[in-house]
Amino acid sequence: MRPGEVVVLTMPEPRPVALLGDLLATQAPVRGAVAVPAADVERTVTAVRERLAKEAGLRARWRAGELSYDVYGMRAEDES
Repeated sequence: MRPGEVVVLTMPEPRPVALLGDLLATQAPVRGAVAVPAADVERTVTAVRERLAKEAGLRARWRAGELSYDVYGMRAEDES
């Protein structure tokens, strides 16, 4: 592979999805993938790290006994 060449993944109707140098991000277990242009990789990685930190914080709150009903403010909304 060389910069600018197209990578084709196996799919029902093959089509180009990314250029070498772009980030191909997947979710495990793989439910899909997205090609992130090289120019957007830093911003995308930052957003992913922020989301992972937020989700870790939520899991910690749930382990501590909080309910999602309260964490997401639904109780306060229902009681107002």
